[in-house]
Amino acid sequence: MRIESGRMRLTGWAVLMGFCSLVAFPAFGEDLAEVYALARKSDPKYNAARFEFEAASFAEPQARAALLPTIGFDLTQASTKQNIISSTNAVFASGVSQFPTNNQTLTLTQPIFKLSAWLGYQQAKVKVKQAAATFSAAEQDMMLRVATAYLSVLAARDVLEFSMAERDAIKRELELVQVRFNSGLAAIANLHDARARHAIKDSDVVGARNDLDDKVQALREITGKTPANLKPLSDVIPLDLPSPESMDHWVESALRQNLLVEARRLTVEVAQQEVSRQRGGHAPVLDLVLTSNRKDTGGSLFGGGSDV
Repeated sequence: MRIESGRMRLTGWAVLMGFCSLVAFPAFGEDLAEVYALARKSDPKYNAARFEFEAASFAEPQARAALLPTIGFDLTQASTKQNIISSTNAVFASGVSQFPTNNQTLTLTQPIFKLSAWLGYQQAKVKVKQAAATFSAAEQDMMLRVATAYLSVLAARDVLEFSMAERDAIKRELELVQVRFNSGLAAIANLHDARARHAIKDSDVVGARNDLDDKVQALREITGKTPANLKPLSDVIPLDLPSPESMDHWVESALRQNLLVEARRLTVEVAQQEVSRQRGGHAPVLDLVLTSNRKDTGGSLFGGGSDV
């Protein structure tokens, strides 16, 4: 899956770079590759997917830790006060004594057979693959959103320029009608008609400018920066047919390599492994346990002042 995901990310990048080759390069402005580089750093959706993938990648080492040995160390300190009032055994001292007791225990536990932990480790590896597929799909989605926003800005800019050119042409026609009206060669209806068409084109220019501002803000949401001036596309854009031209081939390829489909399939596999892992919790567990214990006391029934 890692190889396939990397291959598909490489393919997406190659497609984007091929599209960048269609962009004309004037002396100023930002091309699609530069906009894409900004989006990789600033796009909130892409960054959220990347952080989720980084977090999910720790699932495998966390699950592997359940199969590794664990070391435990316990330290107990106590103080004992004893009062021997009398004793028929002459060996025992009489009177009050107080002494400390230190107990140290070192335990090493190595799982030998723990079915639930082993199944959890296998499940974690599938979770990482699922997260990788989801992240690759998010990266492809970002490429599509960047290209769409980039082209939308260029299209809105062309619409604005066309609307302004139409308005200027109608303005010149209005000036001509005004001159003809002042000379008595045009009727008042012609003048009002020219003024109405000029007002309509004025409103079209305002609408086109607002639409361009909206498209620029949409691109800014992805890149985190307002583009100064985008480079236009090349006048010559080759349109090559897909090879092979069979639609069934591309449908089969999409079913086999589509990242979202792969992520959903792995999600089902994770759920199935979760059922097996829960059942594995009922299986017996075999551990190898090594324990070392040391207990030091500063006294006993014989009285204080001795080390045992």
